[in-house]
Parts: sequence; structure tokens; C-alpha cells
Amino acid sequence: MIALIDCNNFFVSCERVFEPWLNGKPVVVLSNNDGCIISRSQEAKDLGIKMGEPLFQAKPLIEREGIRVFSSNFMLYGDMSRRVMQILKMFGEVEVYSIDEAFVNLDHIPAAKLEEQARTIRETIGQYLNLPVCVGVAPTKTLAKVANHLAKKNAAYNGVALLDTPEKQAATRRHLAVENIWGIGRRYAIKLHQHQVYTAADLVDRSAAWVYKHLGGVVGVRLRQELLGNPCQELDITEDITRKNIACTRSFSRYITTLDELQEAVATYTTRAAEKLRGQCSAAKAISVFIRTNKFSVQAPQYHRATTICLPVASADTGELIRYAWQGLRQIFQNGYSYKKAGVILSEFTPENQVQTNLFDTTDRDKSKKLMAALDKLNLKMGKNEWAENMISYAAGGIEKNWKMTLSQKSPRYSTHWKEILKVKI
Repeated sequence: MIALIDCNNFFVSCERVFEPWLNGKPVVVLSNNDGCIISRSQEAKDLGIKMGEPLFQAKPLIEREGIRVFSSNFMLYGDMSRRVMQILKMFGEVEVYSIDEAFVNLDHIPAAKLEEQARTIRETIGQYLNLPVCVGVAPTKTLAKVANHLAKKNAAYNGVALLDTPEKQAATRRHLAVENIWGIGRRYAIKLHQHQVYTAADLVDRSAAWVYKHLGGVVGVRLRQELLGNPCQELDITEDITRKNIACTRSFSRYITTLDELQEAVATYTTRAAEKLRGQCSAAKAISVFIRTNKFSVQAPQYHRATTICLPVASADTGELIRYAWQGLRQIFQNGYSYKKAGVILSEFTPENQVQTNLFDTTDRDKSKKLMAALDKLNLKMGKNEWAENMISYAAGGIEKNWKMTLSQKSPRYSTHWKEILKVKI
């Protein structure tokens, strides 16, 4: 059996851990640069706040209802997520699915003890971290997602739902809309509706051949089997967190119109992406850069362009990557526009010790590697400054950075910075 543990309103819940007076009150967390709402408490949802809604649109409602607003604090959320996953390892093998979700293998638990174990998981996370979670238990990952959805949406389950018998699974399928099934997107849902397939029961009633033809081939057939309680997806319990691409994109706190300031921003984002790249011992063969104006502005002229540069030799050297990023930026930059966002994406990775050299490469790769290792070591030792940026970085990223994103309502990094640790007055 598989349990899916999902933290409720995770970002909001992390803020409430350190400000418990917010329990029971409407709270929202904003995206980078305080642009959109990306997490809502149940009270905020009940007031009509929508997921992804731009802050400026929701502002009248927020002010009228006194909704508490936080800027995103991803350092805090990441650390809380790490602690949740550590606790889950006490209960079985863990597949980390996202920052706030994980699958846990419960095959070693007797059937009669499954509900008790699920409630113990929920209570342990609540006791250790004061984070609310829901637990769904079922024989397959797809049904575990369904069970978790039931636990979250129906208060009668008290946070734990089991789909451990064929009868329960069949009853659930009859009421489960196909658009709510994990793995079926909006376009596939529309297509299934056109064939009079509205529920999970309708879907499993169709033959495997029909599903193969109309629902993504073998992937759709596996989904049908999982809905029937037959496991087709193994838990991925490896801790290999190597990524296939690394992106660093941000909105600016104000409009940027000059190439010089855009270069500062792109160099800063490249620096951060290169740091992550070295952290997983990889080198990138390609770098993409994009810039865009404010898509919400109805009056200003719109411009959005991206480009990708292929490197002659894969690299993790920040200085070299900045040079290629700037080359791409100069290709796409156009005067006369007010830019609101830029980003850098590194891709086509290769292990740093398997980089294919080039006959015409004049860069001293050994020296570059030593320089980056020294830079990372110094920054690890000296930490980050008050803006959470490395103490030592390339000047190309600028000094004042007046364009950098707004985090006007960011909470302290309680669990990762000594200077911001929670203070208790007695």
C-alpha cells in the first residue's frame, strides 16, 4: 500500500508555524516580486481569493477583509519541507514528489493497522512541526492521490482517507470526474467528455484498446490500471536530485528600459543558476535567455523574445556563462520597451568530469574549476548578505540592483539564519 502525504496550504502553514495567532484568519502568500497569489488559507479561499490572482486585482478584497499578506520566503519553505521528508522516513521508503507532497511505502504495515499508521504520520508531523497534512492510502499512486483529495475536501475523514478495498475504490470512481484524475489535463478531459466519458468509472469501463487510442497510448492504459487498483508505477525512492535544466527567472521591482540594467539582472540570474549547476556536479552545454514586458499592461507595447546559445564546450564557470548569456541578451534586446521580467535557463547537462573538450578551446578548464570551487567555498563559509545574496559575486551583476524584486512583506528565515531566529519574551 502507498500513502500520499500532502501538506495543507503549505506556504501559508509555514508562516503560521511561527505566527500562530494567524490560525483561523485569512492569509495569502505572494509569488516572487509580490506579483500573484500562490498560496491561500482556507479562510482566504472562502472569501473568494483565487489561486494565481494578481495582487493588484485582489487588493480591494484584501484591504476590506483584513487579509494578512506575506511575500514568498522560499528559504523557509524549503527548510520546512526538508524536515517533513525527514520525519516521513521514519515510516517507510519515501518518494519526494514536490516541496509539499511525498509518497510513502506502507507495504510492511498489516492491513488492519493502515489507518492507525496514517493517523500516526499525520499526528507526528503536527507534533514535531505544527504543520497540517492530509494522508491518502491506496494500493496505487493514482488512487493514493484520489484518497488524499478525499481527505482534504471532506471534513468527515478528519485528514485521513483509505481506498483499501475494491468496494471503496469502485464507489469513489463513480463520483470522480475525469478532470480531477491525476495525469489528465484540461485538453484530455474535454476530449473524453466528447466521448461521453465523464467519470473515472466511465473511463475504466472502456476497453484498454479504446483507452490506448484516446488517452495517450500506454500511459493512458497504465492510468486505467492504476484506477482499477493494479500498480503500474513504482515508487522512485532514489535521492538523486540532479535536474535536467536549471532556471532562474524573476520579475523586476520597476520597469527596465536600458541594456545595461538588463545585463546586470541577467548576470545575477546566471550566477545563481551556475551555483546550482556546480552543486549537482554538472556542466551546461546550452544557455537560454528571455526578456519580456508586463503582460498585464493593456496600454504599453508588448515584447517577448528568447534565444538559446549552444556552448562549444560544456561549462559551469559563472564568468563564462555570463558572457554567453549577455551574447544572447544582445541578440534579443530591443530599445523602446519597458521590460518587467527576465530569465536564464541552463540545459543539456553533462557530468562535470565527463565534459567533451574542443580542439580549439583556449580556456584553462582546470584553473576555472579551481576558481569556482574557491568561490563556492568562500560563499559557503561567509554566508549571504541581508538580501540573501552571496557575499562574493561577479561585479557584472551590479552593486545597488535597484531593479531587484520586491519582497516588502517577507517573514524572517526563522529556521536557517541565526540572526532571524524566533525570539521569545518571558
